[in-house]
Amino acid sequence: MTDAAIDAGDYRRAAAVLAAVDEEGQRDPRYTLEVADLQRAQGQFAGARATLEKLLAEHPDDPDAQLALARVLQESGKRREALDLVHGVVEQSAPDDIDTRLSAARRLAALRRPYEAQTLTDELASAFPDRYDVTAQRGRISEDLGRYDDAAALYRKSEVQERSAGVSPGPNGTPAQVALSDLEQRRDPSIEAAWYPAYKSGDEGISNYHAQQVPIYAQLPVGYDGHVFAHVDVVNLDAGTLSSSDSSLLDTLGTHAALTDSSTAAVASFHQHATGAGGGIGYRSDNLRFDLGTTPIGFPVHYLVGGVRYRMAGDDSSFTVNLSRRPQTSSELSYAGLRDPWTGAVWGGVRRDGLDVHSSVDVGRVNLFADVGAGMFTGRNVASNTGVTLRTGATVPVFERADMRSAPAWSAMHGTMRTICGSTLSARAAITARSAICRSVSRSNGRAAAGRGAGI
Repeated sequence: MTDAAIDAGDYRRAAAVLAAVDEEGQRDPRYTLEVADLQRAQGQFAGARATLEKLLAEHPDDPDAQLALARVLQESGKRREALDLVHGVVEQSAPDDIDTRLSAARRLAALRRPYEAQTLTDELASAFPDRYDVTAQRGRISEDLGRYDDAAALYRKSEVQERSAGVSPGPNGTPAQVALSDLEQRRDPSIEAAWYPAYKSGDEGISNYHAQQVPIYAQLPVGYDGHVFAHVDVVNLDAGTLSSSDSSLLDTLGTHAALTDSSTAAVASFHQHATGAGGGIGYRSDNLRFDLGTTPIGFPVHYLVGGVRYRMAGDDSSFTVNLSRRPQTSSELSYAGLRDPWTGAVWGGVRRDGLDVHSSVDVGRVNLFADVGAGMFTGRNVASNTGVTLRTGATVPVFERADMRSAPAWSAMHGTMRTICGSTLSARAAITARSAICRSVSRSNGRAAAGRGAGI
């Protein structure tokens, strides 16, 4: 009665349909189930639970009401209570009660118990091999388990059974057609392009930062399991123009000794800018991602980058490990490197070689997470740094509906940087500000590491 309106997110229309039901119709348990379903879709979990508990007080063995309550409990974060209810329904239902056991299988799948759901649907398929809805649900469970080829075969089989049973298609097709269409999207190729401008104010020629990046990304499917991808990134950076009259600046950079020698001529422009094109190739699937590429060629400093990431997921937890080399993009110095206009020496181009671990677990409706990362920061003619970061926090939903969820995250972060001032610029006697450069790069890398650590 209200399913189509709720699925479309039209809660006002669903409420109007329910309001039009007469008193006799409101005494039907199906009316109460639809009222509770509308409350659930609107995020009114306490109200939905109260409505269903009132119905169960009158009909304690109603499996539809029990499974509806299990759904409300699941979506409100009480997964253990929901699972106990579903197990009770399965134990009480007869082996040939197709509708109840199939609904229970759907709840088990939603509760991330795909193997239990698979046992139920396999038993139903053995007893009722021609039921299109059983076959389609077996396909959905295979999809949950990552067995995409099996899922596609089952959806196609269900389509044949639907035609034999005379199932009428909805706006988007029959249930099996919709499920297969959704699965086929995993095999869609794609190409994307964008333009990313960035601006950060600072000292001209040093920390001032104007960036424009045009990435082009393309991917091709490898069966249903994953995609190979390639990307090209065209980047333009501009830090502005160094001042030749700022004595404090000259004491900081490596130009001071050369500039005080009137016989020394500049070999490069005081305007600090860089343009280049980089890119890479890789593969990604549900659990694995790896890539290899290069920072933009044309920058004063460029090098190979890449990484491998693997994710493992359980019923209510996940664990991800990521080994990578990535550029530090917080400034032109750290990303592209800068060139001394008097000596032609280049320094910067800082990269992080690191290992990062992310873990999370659902506790009711709250998601707890923790990130740990350790890395070495190196570049050309700059001091090396090591860094360790730790971030932990929680995500708590404060507003939830079927088509909308607001969940602010609270987190705390700690980072430790250690500078190794073992090697800095040594090009000619002009480079005198060795310790100053070490301090400057340490501060820059520290900011970069903190920014990268927050996005593991």
